Amino acid sequence: MLHRRKRTPPRRVYLTFDDGPSAETTPQLLDHLKELGVKATFFLVGRNIENGEGRTIVERMAAEGHQIGNHTYTHPNLTQLDSTRIEEEIEKTENLIGPLDNGIKLFRPPFGFRNGIVDRAAEALGYKSVLWDLCAWDWRPHYQNRRWVSHIVRQIAAGRNGIVLAHDVFPSTVAHVPELIAAIQKLPDTEFALVA
Repeated sequence: MLHRRKRTPPRRVYLTFDDGPSAETTPQLLDHLKELGVKATFFLVGRNIENGEGRTIVERMAAEGHQIGNHTYTHPNLTQLDSTRIEEEIEKTENLIGPLDNGIKLFRPPFGFRNGIVDRAAEALGYKSVLWDLCAWDWRPHYQNRRWVSHIVRQIAAGRNGIVLAHDVFPSTVAHVPELIAAIQKLPDTEFALVA
């Protein structure tokens, strides 16, 4: 009798980018993702969407099949605010995103700072909170340029599924996203996926 080896499901990598959109960097990132056929989740800061340029970028994200999440309006430490202010931060950005989230309500608290009040406020507004497993540290000078890429790839190679946190507002990050994607694609049984 033949025994078939049970096939393990592929490792999934979820690319997420915070703090945009930025007119200087986000369109270039979208170009990279389109060229490479990879979808990502963008956690957007509401004040960056208010102008026409920001709105156009978000519309492009949606049109190209990326997920759009809420990252508050002003990017504050929500644990220092009461529930009313927290809800205002989320709702103001929700109103700017509108239907471009395709009804999938994803929320990431700035800095990952959360407590019971933050969690309850997001949940009350119908959001699923999404943090991360793999941090690029791409805002730290030590990790800028390509160092953040090898940092992330090492973590993915050593583990299973993972949500990657990077930022679409840093030119050094955007410039090396193709290198990151190529390195991940070389890993066996690994695929890109969307958070939800």
